[in-house]
Amino acid sequence: MKHIFLNKPLFAVAALSIALISVENAQATSARMAQFRVTVQNVTAGNGLSPYLVAVSVPGTPLFSVGTPASPGIALIAEKGDSSQLESELKMSPRTMGVFKAAGGPIPASESRVVDFTLASKALQNGAVLSLASMIGRSNDSFVSLQGIRLDAIPVGSVFIKAASNFDAGSEENTGNIEDFGAGGHPVDGAEGKISYDRGLNPRGNAPEVIGWGNIAALVKIERIR
Repeated sequence: MKHIFLNKPLFAVAALSIALISVENAQATSARMAQFRVTVQNVTAGNGLSPYLVAVSVPGTPLFSVGTPASPGIALIAEKGDSSQLESELKMSPRTMGVFKAAGGPIPASESRVVDFTLASKALQNGAVLSLASMIGRSNDSFVSLQGIRLDAIPVGSVFIKAASNFDAGSEENTGNIEDFGAGGHPVDGAEGKISYDRGLNPRGNAPEVIGWGNIAALVKIERIR
């Protein structure tokens, strides 16, 4: 019977080499990934924001355009705060690099919500841009959005802060009446039919002043962690 004897020092060296290669491969993979953190703060006096949806895509892929009809996904966010349709629309597009949603329920006034995500460094080299959207909770069809933020312009360890813009989806009539807000009702007789910049709580209707919002309803902070 033949006996095979392993050279223990050589075996240990080989095992160590494999371990080092594995670590190097993991480090290389990590180096090829960029990590970002998005924080949306509700700066209204007494309104809420729906959990926001973040989309990362190639340049020239807006979620919507002012002056055109809202897609079903944008209309659903603006009317009900439901991002599922927009998420489906985005995932069906080959121009989308990633879709990420804030967890939890509505974001109360003065509070914030965080979304963390990683992205291949190659996506940054291809000019990846970030966009997001969230409903102004007690409104007819108003929403906040930020579009086309170049992620490769944010260096590691730095922070980009910008106020989101307010928009009107044009899919509902702006009555300003509390019973017509959110999932409560959807008056369409006087709907504009196209997206426009939002005029705030105008007309006031019977809605209380505390839920009014001005030019800025949300602040967005984007951090490049690595």
